[in-house]
Amino acid sequence: TYGLVSRHGAMPRCWSLDVFGPIARTALDCALLLEAIEGFDRNDPASYAPHRRVDSTQLGAALKGIRVGMPRNCFAPDSDPEVVRALDAALDVLREAGCAIVPVDLPDTQSIYALTQIVNKAEAAALHSEWLTAYGEEYGMPTRTRMEAGFYIPAPLYLWALTARPKILRGFVESVFTGADVVMLPLLEQEVPAIADVDMTESGDVPMIVDRITRNTRWVSYLGLPAIVAPCGFSRGRLPISFQLLGRPYSEQLLLDLVHRYEGLTAWHRCLPELDALPAS
Repeated sequence: TYGLVSRHGAMPRCWSLDVFGPIARTALDCALLLEAIEGFDRNDPASYAPHRRVDSTQLGAALKGIRVGMPRNCFAPDSDPEVVRALDAALDVLREAGCAIVPVDLPDTQSIYALTQIVNKAEAAALHSEWLTAYGEEYGMPTRTRMEAGFYIPAPLYLWALTARPKILRGFVESVFTGADVVMLPLLEQEVPAIADVDMTESGDVPMIVDRITRNTRWVSYLGLPAIVAPCGFSRGRLPISFQLLGRPYSEQLLLDLVHRYEGLTAWHRCLPELDALPAS
């Protein structure tokens, strides 16, 4: 959740979107790390000092009756069937763990995504303006190009995107989390792209590919909601497929519980791709 972890000492991009969390092999490791880094830091005015949100010793609570929402409009028409099948299998595992799988309707996330882009570009341009002037050639071309676009966003449009956020967040939580405790989404709806696919010197489709990569994640940052990602398979090209669980504010413990239980019933978090089957580079 936005504000749970201090951002002090990290490279900033967008002060009202930046959220930092752990990356680890297991949900338990993530819980241990999050338990250690959560809480108030006077160096980050967006952080706060609530009672502790994560308790790693209580991980793995009974999940009977927990409602996992699967959006009816979850997948775009161009989604990879392999991803669809992998998420269906993950839902079956959570159902086996005692969860109830329920259909949910998400609001128009593309409209929220568009607002996120306004905030993302405007704040990135403001934060990095001096560095772009001094060290512009050291930025990757896709990153620099997206940041520089922020210089052309009118201030009223940026302020409108900021002031609309609390109302949109409240509406999202009330409409989605009334019927579900968490929502499952794919992390990526297609196979993980190759490095060359996001290199603007080699591919002209970079903006479209970046939009596809961030389709299910960027608007979550705008809302400031917590989410967790876990592996659930491999594609034919031996590339990872993952699902994302999205929760209401401050539901980190439940998200960790769900993935911890999922890991106890599967082995994807311990699997490596069959590297011998990959073509030589």
